[in-house]
Amino acid sequence: MPEKAMELFEKVRERNLVSTTLVYNNLMSLYMRLDQPEKVLPLVEDMKAANILPDSNLTAIYVAVGHSDKAELALGECEKMIYMRDRTAVDFLASLYAGISKSTEVGMEKCFEDWESGCSSYDIKLTNVLLGSYLRQGMIKKAEKLLESAMNRGSQPNFRTLELFIDFYLSNNMELAMKSMKTAVCKVKENEWQPNQEKVRAFLKYFEDQQDIDGAVEFCEMLKKVHCLISEPYNSLLQIYIAAEKMEPLTRQRIEEDEIETSPETEGLLEKVCS
Repeated sequence: MPEKAMELFEKVRERNLVSTTLVYNNLMSLYMRLDQPEKVLPLVEDMKAANILPDSNLTAIYVAVGHSDKAELALGECEKMIYMRDRTAVDFLASLYAGISKSTEVGMEKCFEDWESGCSSYDIKLTNVLLGSYLRQGMIKKAEKLLESAMNRGSQPNFRTLELFIDFYLSNNMELAMKSMKTAVCKVKENEWQPNQEKVRAFLKYFEDQQDIDGAVEFCEMLKKVHCLISEPYNSLLQIYIAAEKMEPLTRQRIEEDEIETSPETEGLLEKVCS
């Protein structure tokens, strides 16, 4: 198959029909799918010889091959061709920078600053790209400053913004993770957001490890408000009561009022806590 593709490519090139990146991108993508990245780089040299500028697809291919330095150069060429007031284009550029390495943080910041300096309407989705990069690297001060700047310009954090901070704080500051969770819950209207189960389990594990009954109860109330309270959080709460050697007779009544379908495990825990 690659031999036929290369044969077709040669025929197209002989007829001077290769004037854009499209044909090159298709062939390079084929080599990547066949796990033959070594055949990509000669095609890049052909592009240069033919004065065909690289595009974002080439950047992604360089990242996959592991050539971060060449990815940055290709990305630089893309940047020259993109009008920096175009939010969609800048968003894509920043995402590519985020995929290369930590060393390209400066490139991401430059893209963002160029867009920010001339934008007429502030888009929190672009801010989130840079926020995510900062938080993944533990740069909380930069992230907080960036969010504050966005809010000063009239943009408000969306659910993705809050999720980024929840994920960051879950590993180092549960009080602030809960604060971000509360903010998200208060913003919810008509089932537009729910925390994923990975986040829910991370919170529950913390409450179990700390035997934090109040925290678990508060968290269950938040899950109830966003309509994702099921038996698992109640099971965790019951296990915390048992570990703390405390009884809570009203728990069964709460479960019934919340219309939670109980499992045999839940019933066994209720027997220990409510008897």
